[in-house]
Order: sequence, then C-alpha cells, then structure tokens
Amino acid sequence: MSPRARLVCWLAVCVAAAGAVLIASGQVWHHAAGRAAPGSTGSDVAPALGPLAWAALAGAAALLAARGVARRLVGAVVAVCGAGILAAAWTASAEGTAWRGIALGGGALLVFAGVVAVALSGDWPGMSGRYERGGSRTRTGGPADERSLWDAIDDGDDPTA
Repeated sequence: MSPRARLVCWLAVCVAAAGAVLIASGQVWHHAAGRAAPGSTGSDVAPALGPLAWAALAGAAALLAARGVARRLVGAVVAVCGAGILAAAWTASAEGTAWRGIALGGGALLVFAGVVAVALSGDWPGMSGRYERGGSRTRTGGPADERSLWDAIDDGDDPTA
C-alpha cells in the first residue's frame, strides 16, 4: 500500500469514527419512564462527546497540512480526543440502546488512528509546497542595469519586492 493510500485510509477511519460519535451523541440513549417523556440523548448524558468528535475531525484536517513533528502532535491530539470520547461514553448511563457502544467504538477507532498517525505518519504525503517562496537571493553592488532586471523577471524574481 502506498503512503498516499495509507493517508486516505487513515482519513476515512477518522471521519467515519468521528461521524459515528456525532450521530450517536444525537440519538436517545436513555428512555424515560412514561409516555410523554422523550428520553435523554447522548449529548445529554455525555456532553463532551460532540466537542471531542469535532476536535478529532479538525485534527484529521490539520494532519493534512502539518509535516514532521507537528503531524505527530496532531496524531496525539486525535488519540487524546478518542480517549476522552471513551471516558465520556463509558461513564454515561445508557440502558437499552446500542448508541453508547457505537460511541465507544468510534472513540476506540480514534485512539487507534491517533497512535497510527504518531507512529507512521512520517512517510505520508503532505500538502504541496508549489506556491511557497524559495530562499531570497541577495543582490550586491549598486543599481542594476536594465538587462539584469529583465533576466531577474525571467527567473521569477519580483523586482518590486
């Protein structure tokens, strides 16, 4: 599997896991006794689920732009978000529904994805540096002649900068 395919697979796992947690947090986890009572949603019994899932999604997007040590730090943040989701879902009371288990599974996948990013993201491709400026060239001497200015423009230098 190529590094690009591993990155795409990692992103798919992160998006699916965080999406599952977001969906699970909006569903009814606890049915209240009585006909008119709607019950408690996942975000009612574990309010940290939504923000942690959104933070993990933001981390997945940030990993695309980061390189080197920053990429590993973002992977660690995704793992910590997953651990927070696990803790929040584990301590929540949810009798009779599977949504807690789905949130736990999503949190576990995010922990796994974060650890994978910390360990293996070094060879994954990053964003292109196509439009980044190279090192600046310093000119020595006095005023340049007209021909050297045109040559500099042909080389891609901006004489107004």
